[in-house]
Amino acid sequence: MAGRPRGRPARQSARAEAEEGVVSEPRTLAIRVLPQPGESLDSWLEALARRSWTSLSALLDALGLPTEERTHYLLTGLPPEMFQRLKKQLNLRVRVLEQSAVPPALFGRRAPHWRFCPQCLNEGQGRFPTRWWLPWTFACTKHQVLLHRHCPSCHAEPRGFLPRSVHLHPPGRCMRRTGLRTVCGADLGELPALALPTGTLCCRPRISSTLSPSTNGWTPTEPSQKSTSAYHR
Repeated sequence: MAGRPRGRPARQSARAEAEEGVVSEPRTLAIRVLPQPGESLDSWLEALARRSWTSLSALLDALGLPTEERTHYLLTGLPPEMFQRLKKQLNLRVRVLEQSAVPPALFGRRAPHWRFCPQCLNEGQGRFPTRWWLPWTFACTKHQVLLHRHCPSCHAEPRGFLPRSVHLHPPGRCMRRTGLRTVCGADLGELPALALPTGTLCCRPRISSTLSPSTNGWTPTEPSQKSTSAYHR
């Protein structure tokens, strides 16, 4: 007799408790992967799903996090109580996740878009920083190259939609769905470097000064007239 898919009883139990108004203690995971400094929340959760050999959507469901279609919801749509519960479930230190998400007000009415440096993806085994989601991050200061935005194979944004079966594919691959059970799978780390025009990064410190990391997360600061003009060039 065929067995049930892994994780289904836990999800059904969680939904049943929610419908009945039962408040239970947050579930804890035996396998833990620590977030890297400045790492994006979706990057860290994907690494945790790979380590646990499960899909990202199944991991989110087990942690009580929403499985929205759009990936950026993990960075901009989670309420503070969910962050506190997540830290308790994974026994994380205080302020570990404070810079893994960004306030939705930073994007206005526009949806966040993810950009990436292929060499950084290779060096970080597919993990990446939160700043790749920020609207004014367009270049990699470490490798002095422009960031890519689209997959060269499917020509779409690799993280526009929530990646799911991440445990079945190597890190750094495009997880954009191409069918019901298939994904693009292109290796984003193999993309050629995009040349950075001379002098492009001279404005970046002034642009970045409009947002400063703090102990409570990313905190907008009052931009000067000079930094504002640099941003809109």
